[in-house]
Amino acid sequence: MISTEGESLVKRSFGLAAAVALVCGTAAGAAASIASIDVDTYHNDNYRTGWNEHESTLTPANVASPSFGLLFSAPTDGLVYGQPLIATNVTIPGAGVHDLLITGTENDTLFAYDAATGTRIWRAPFVNAATHVLPLPPSFNGCDAGGPESGLLSTPEIDRSTNRIYAVTTNLVGVAPNAHVHFRLHALSLETGRDLLQPVDIGGTFAGPKGPLTFDADVQMQRPALLESQGNIYVAFGSQCDFSGNLYHGWVFSYAAATLKNQAIFNTTPTPEGTAYYGGIWMSGYGLAADPGGYVYFAVGNGVFDGGQHDFGMSVMRMPSTLSLAGSSFFTPYTVFSDNGEDSDTGSGGAMLLPPQKTGLPDLAVAQGKDGVLFLLNRNALGGFVSGGPDNALAELSLGGVWAGPAYWSDPAGHPYIFTTGGPLYKVLVGAPAPSLRVVDQTPVGFYSVGGNGSTPSISSNGNVAGTAVVWIVRTLVTCCALPMTLYAFDAADLHHQLFSTSLGNWPTQDSHPTIVPTIANGKVYVATPNSIEVFGLKQGASK
Repeated sequence: MISTEGESLVKRSFGLAAAVALVCGTAAGAAASIASIDVDTYHNDNYRTGWNEHESTLTPANVASPSFGLLFSAPTDGLVYGQPLIATNVTIPGAGVHDLLITGTENDTLFAYDAATGTRIWRAPFVNAATHVLPLPPSFNGCDAGGPESGLLSTPEIDRSTNRIYAVTTNLVGVAPNAHVHFRLHALSLETGRDLLQPVDIGGTFAGPKGPLTFDADVQMQRPALLESQGNIYVAFGSQCDFSGNLYHGWVFSYAAATLKNQAIFNTTPTPEGTAYYGGIWMSGYGLAADPGGYVYFAVGNGVFDGGQHDFGMSVMRMPSTLSLAGSSFFTPYTVFSDNGEDSDTGSGGAMLLPPQKTGLPDLAVAQGKDGVLFLLNRNALGGFVSGGPDNALAELSLGGVWAGPAYWSDPAGHPYIFTTGGPLYKVLVGAPAPSLRVVDQTPVGFYSVGGNGSTPSISSNGNVAGTAVVWIVRTLVTCCALPMTLYAFDAADLHHQLFSTSLGNWPTQDSHPTIVPTIANGKVYVATPNSIEVFGLKQGASK
């Protein structure tokens, strides 16, 4: 019998089939023979490791061969910011069993395609011009942070136990000057795309120390990926281009997955400092993380910080499922006030949890933001705030500022590594038994996003079998008029060994942050482009 923590991680990462294989005796580090793998949440699991360690088809050898390349494209009706998701062996009414590719667009449409062919299975639009329900246009507040419009901006969440998709839509409802933004949480059928429950308007009030604060959808943005943990769906918010600093905050909402009834609300900056609150949660689209105990983790952008009493701008948070400060912990760099003045958000990247280690290390988390410092934290007691420093972190490593999040991989010998950007793609060894961080490899290629560095990598391997691990990452480069995108693959054991690269086209707007995350599942790589999901793999007849 595997541990509760291990069982939870395996089931959330790779579906029930993988969990059964491990419970029945398959060694964790050995190659597992599993027919199909789901990617039902952002970055593969609630730890947000980005590692599919059950990819038995793609290897460095065949990815580097002429047999690997573009297989097909699945056209969309708008930009895709969220990570594509995969649900296998889904019975579609009247159409048999399919592996599904799920993605949402900025035009407020959710699509399901056959993951093996790109054939569209169903389409679920959430706009209706006749009733004045439209995606949010930049003209509403002069902000194009979501591109030409904002609709389904975040990565949805799939629950295979109920075959539901949870997604948040962004709608401008009504006629100017009385039109307002509505964020709606949907629970949709994986088989049909239809709402299974009445969608709910996200909102509510929070009891701040100086009085209640009410969520104002007109100034907020729902960028972070959705999280499902212990029967709850968590939805977090940053701002629309940091306008209206006296109105927006970071918000986290919890809803019961079974009913969509609101369970809890948290506000990161409930106490005003002059006319500013700030403290948005956006993390470049990275998802809130969760551990097997139900604690939720996220990073907060620039905003009010009062030493950790009520206001948590520039902090990494660990909160119980109730989103209560009782039982929570936080980490805030001692440079918080100078970083705030420079807009060096801790929350420009997400917080990732490491799986349990066998080397005497505590339970770990890492976070990295615009200031470029990779923090290694004890996730059960994040470290708080030390005025004047040094920080109460387990280890720190200065790299480069990021608008992205990290990934995790353990090599055949069991050594844990963090893959993160900040210029090149870095491979960082987590040392033990004394916790430490050390760069051991880096790519000769740089990775950048709007205004700075950053791409979020994904990793595939056949367990811990040597010679099977590949790192996948998309580079976006700022130019005068567009953002040419490139998909890269590197050998995880040697980042100087570039296996593959190909152009993905030009992103149409400079002012948005297209942190594109590749999805690897069942011998294929799924990547969002400005007008499609491009699908790569071994061409027919190629040897595995």
